[in-house]
Amino acid sequence: VSTQSTGTKMSIHFEESLIRTPKFSFLITKGPSKECVKAYLRLLQEHNVVAVVRTCEPSYPTSLLEEHGITVYDWDFPDGRAPPKSIIVKWIRLLQDTYDELTDDNDPDFKPKTIAVHCVAGLGRAPLLVGIALIRSGMTPVKAVELIRSKRKGALNNAQLKYLLKYKNSKKTCNI
Repeated sequence: VSTQSTGTKMSIHFEESLIRTPKFSFLITKGPSKECVKAYLRLLQEHNVVAVVRTCEPSYPTSLLEEHGITVYDWDFPDGRAPPKSIIVKWIRLLQDTYDELTDDNDPDFKPKTIAVHCVAGLGRAPLLVGIALIRSGMTPVKAVELIRSKRKGALNNAQLKYLLKYKNSKKTCNI
């Protein structure tokens, strides 16, 4: 993504990672600054993002995204840790609400809905939520971590990795 700034071309990198499965489409990014919201919106629109989950303190206004039909959820939780149960419940509800519709993947014009998730650097909290979704949809914890790390180098610290590897034990039947 690039933008014009005082006549010179300035490159803006959100370090985005697209993770797609037959069921889901996620865009993990680092958090944008308030100066980059327009460029961030263009990136979100490119990927058909319908919701943004902020897992860190707000660093930009949400009004522009919301004006373009993108819902922003503020689900901040401490860096380096697992999310509280209340956020996991909201996350699962968002997944169900977003992805439970029947879609025709054989349609050449089909563009999957995407949920963007970010924290400050996009390496801990955001990939952790994506990992939870992948595991709850039937992927093994190891495969979920491998997929996330193949798309996002440096993702997940040791505590978060251990959490995901144990998450399968707390998984309840889920239709997402």
